[in-house]
Amino acid sequence: MFLALMAGVKLLETRGSRDLTVLVFIATPALCRAAARQRLPQLPYLLVVAVFATAALMRVHAGAAGDSGRDVLRRSTTLLLQALPLALLLFVLFPRLPGPFWASPLATRRARARRRD
Repeated sequence: MFLALMAGVKLLETRGSRDLTVLVFIATPALCRAAARQRLPQLPYLLVVAVFATAALMRVHAGAAGDSGRDVLRRSTTLLLQALPLALLLFVLFPRLPGPFWASPLATRRARARRRD
């Protein structure tokens, strides 16, 4: 809720390409949070949002000589489809921890006594 309010206020003061980039990056945590829920019916929505966010960044940084909106959407879709095999490979190869990363066994608060043999 607070993030949406921040995005709305940021939209009111937008002047340049840097402000638009920040606005797209403000929307990124919402996309990540929705992806963390891992519900299959949300997958098409998340993919569409990812394509539009990538297209928005490409359009902002293209400058005055930018392509049409349709060309930018086609390029961003192509870019994300090219990244898909790498994402799938990393998903298969990296181990999945049984719980949250911050609750891993390395983060204990107990000190260990050092043995002297």
